[in-house]
Amino acid sequence: MTAAPLLLLHGAFQTAAALAPLAKALRLRGHRVEAADLYPADPQADLHYPVQARRLWRRYGRARPIVIGHSMGAGIAITCLLDWPVPPRGLVLIGVGLGPASGPNTSSGLRRRGLHPACAPGFLAPMVRGWFARADDRQVTDLVGTALRLGPDRFKATRDALVVGIERPQRLRPGRCPAVIVHGTHDRNRTAGEARRTARALGGPVVLIPGAGHAVPLEAPRAAAAAIAGLPIQGYGGRAIGRARP
Repeated sequence: MTAAPLLLLHGAFQTAAALAPLAKALRLRGHRVEAADLYPADPQADLHYPVQARRLWRRYGRARPIVIGHSMGAGIAITCLLDWPVPPRGLVLIGVGLGPASGPNTSSGLRRRGLHPACAPGFLAPMVRGWFARADDRQVTDLVGTALRLGPDRFKATRDALVVGIERPQRLRPGRCPAVIVHGTHDRNRTAGEARRTARALGGPVVLIPGAGHAVPLEAPRAAAAAIAGLPIQGYGGRAIGRARP
């Protein structure tokens, strides 16, 4: 079993339950896993990334976890690197970019299809389906149900946080913290170019997951769990797969 805990951060409009398949795959590899819920009990709580990073520092930061973040959670993981008094031991970032997402399954892309952001099934169902390369109806129904239960206040607060995203990403410098970027080859939210730019900013490799969409933790949890082997940290493998090109 590895010494440092792995802290999992879920994506927007989800809960920690969405990372259960990834958590299981990591535990089978001998890792100690904790999953944070990024939505406080107060539905009107501030969800901007620096606020989230402060909450996570108070609860988890002093243990210096390896932070594994998906989508919004990946942006918050980068903010932890920028803002924590002591950086995480490592980062594994899934479906990530440093600026606004530019894929067709983003808010702007959905607007072009006549879909306006709203905490309603008519918007959420096509958005969630677009996270997957191959979604089944049950997955879509479960995730849409989660988003609806979070409610309109959290929906708005999440969108406000996503618009701002990572504050001052130019502060990133390669080498401050080992990092691996994981990207599904069929991701319709984040592009491969965004993944490579993030990898260059952090000085880490890109791991491509063939056939997966944006929802890598649900579509390919074992492949995502194996990506931790790319971290050059004793006890985690030190193998880099598909290193990012300059």
